[in-house]
Amino acid sequence: MRTSPVINCGDLECLRARFAAAASIGASSVHIDVGDGAFAPVRMGGAPADLKGLLAESPGMKANVHLMVADPEGAIDEWFEAGAKRAIVHVEAVKDWKAITSAAARAGGEIFLGLKKETPAGALDGFLDEPGLQGVHFLAVPIGFSGGRFDSGVLEKIRYVKAKAPHLILSVDGGVDPETAAAAKAAGADEVVSATYIFGSPNPQKAYQELIAL
Repeated sequence: MRTSPVINCGDLECLRARFAAAASIGASSVHIDVGDGAFAPVRMGGAPADLKGLLAESPGMKANVHLMVADPEGAIDEWFEAGAKRAIVHVEAVKDWKAITSAAARAGGEIFLGLKKETPAGALDGFLDEPGLQGVHFLAVPIGFSGGRFDSGVLEKIRYVKAKAPHLILSVDGGVDPETAAAAKAAGADEVVSATYIFGSPNPQKAYQELIAL
């Protein structure tokens, strides 16, 4: 199963260490959590300039940014310009969909819509057939926090979106381990991201391989 290690750091030293750790286990992509302290209760992810420098140090690494921010329209251009290949913007925060998709088109990047754990899947209905949308990113834990327990209610949301929009890529975030990742895949998910299971393991490479082998 396609898997990206999560980088959820509040400072550049941590970001650099996690980038290096992801590269060392053979990952070709990373998922960077960006929190503004408002939409998400935690500030993290650094600045776009930090990402640009880290990608220069890690040639070949793909970066997806999870913009847990109140103003995705105001932030997205800088992250694409810094080298992000995918931006996840939250359906609960989007105010100008055209501005979001225009930014992606200029950069040749992907747009996913994020869905908070407590938000019903029906909130996505007006977007699922939009040509600028490539996927949906489901949170199975409260937004902004790592190490939470996987909420199995996300499985029904995955099934709902898979039935309505089978062309979209579906990604799952939060409480991911081999058991929950397998359940997500059975429901229709294509990708997972993981921080705690991979980097909290005594053998991160083995943990990562367990997920991609699913």
